[in-house]
Amino acid sequence: MAFTIAFILMYIIYLLQKIFKLHDNHPTFKGLQLVSAAGLSFGHGANDAQKTIGVIGALLVGAGYAQTSADGSNISVPLWVEIAAYTAIALGTLWGGWKIIETMGLRITTLHANSGAAANLGATTAIFGATAMGAPISTTQAAASSVIGAGVSSGKGANWKVVGEMVTAWVLTIPAAAGIAYGMFWLTQLPTVLAWIVVGVSVIAFGSWVVWAMRNTIHASDIEAELPSEKELDEFDQDPTPHLRGKGPVD
Repeated sequence: MAFTIAFILMYIIYLLQKIFKLHDNHPTFKGLQLVSAAGLSFGHGANDAQKTIGVIGALLVGAGYAQTSADGSNISVPLWVEIAAYTAIALGTLWGGWKIIETMGLRITTLHANSGAAANLGATTAIFGATAMGAPISTTQAAASSVIGAGVSSGKGANWKVVGEMVTAWVLTIPAAAGIAYGMFWLTQLPTVLAWIVVGVSVIAFGSWVVWAMRNTIHASDIEAELPSEKELDEFDQDPTPHLRGKGPVD
């Protein structure tokens, strides 16, 4: 859905460009990018954070610390769970999000303000639609699909090697997470003292790795150094006709 919406929106934007004589990086599109990015951010929290809240809520119900409604359709989620989920996803995006930004903005395809706005709107529409239906989806997958749709529709194409790497990671994520979850559950079944020691060491080791990864990830300054100039971006201009193969301005 995100791919399709962005693909169609790109043609609508090109039509508006012809009517009002707007270039690809016109301030109007940059303003639209800003507004749509805010909507995408809201959609991120409205869908992704709810999945974290749902898992914790289910755990609290199972352990007897939270109650469900009479028909079992709703969980009474404590406020601290909501705050913890939103804080965690914000911190994760703050420290780990720049690598995703590099891939989305600079490696899949070449985006201008007009195609960037189409990509944002495509992802936002798909995410808000899924959220309204109560369907948990990957906002990252929606955003990536939307970027590909805008790139293909704008004539810039897409770097399918990078797309393939992303899809591989998406496919491996669920079985990998399930395997780790099973392993941690199995460790808790060891004799009590040994379980505490082994699980405690595992959690500390994982936490240490997370801190190391956060300290060694790329930052905003690294992305800024990679940004191509307006002149360099213009070299990637193509006719606004569907074009499958392409690349981003950063290899």
